[in-house]
Amino acid sequence: MVWIQFQHTFLLLLLLFFSNFSSAYCQVLPFHYYTTKDGLPSNDIHALYQDSRGFIWIGTAEGLSLYDGNAFTNYNTSNGLAFDFVSDVIEDRTSPGTMWIATNGGGVRKFSDGKFTIFHLGSRRISDFVETVMQDRLGVLWCGSDSGVFKIQNNIVTELVLPEFDSECPSTSLRTTRRGERSRTTSPKIRHYHRISS
Repeated sequence: MVWIQFQHTFLLLLLLFFSNFSSAYCQVLPFHYYTTKDGLPSNDIHALYQDSRGFIWIGTAEGLSLYDGNAFTNYNTSNGLAFDFVSDVIEDRTSPGTMWIATNGGGVRKFSDGKFTIFHLGSRRISDFVETVMQDRLGVLWCGSDSGVFKIQNNIVTELVLPEFDSECPSTSLRTTRRGERSRTTSPKIRHYHRISS
């Protein structure tokens, strides 16, 4: 009889433990959707980035938006952004608060102290269709465009010549390995992975 009571008590305690344990992991957190009604320039979002100050940068098809937790500040062609379609946004590792903005038709923009600086990535118009940007440990900015890979170092743009590069395969992703090697991935349909040297 004592053994049966012990079993029931043990099972009850076990059941209570697991019910409390599982409910801690099943909590539904509050979630809010932001749209153009809240101040975004477009509902077509292509990039999200949280900077070192906690601000959220949102790249859309109609411009760039900065969310400070209360309100949106929008940037487009009327106030310095040379092309509205923003495909990627990152913060400069060496200069917190400075943002790099990849546009799909207007090259790369550097946003610092409230001003935009333009970087065109080559002589062909297709070079300014920038899909992605990333910065390595040394502060070099790498840009993947529809016509290849470019780097911006000390405000100088250099095109990298990749012998196996197919101009019909835009650079959709750039990455750095732990050893500092850079790689490029092309269109998801083709899935090339190239090692890039400086």
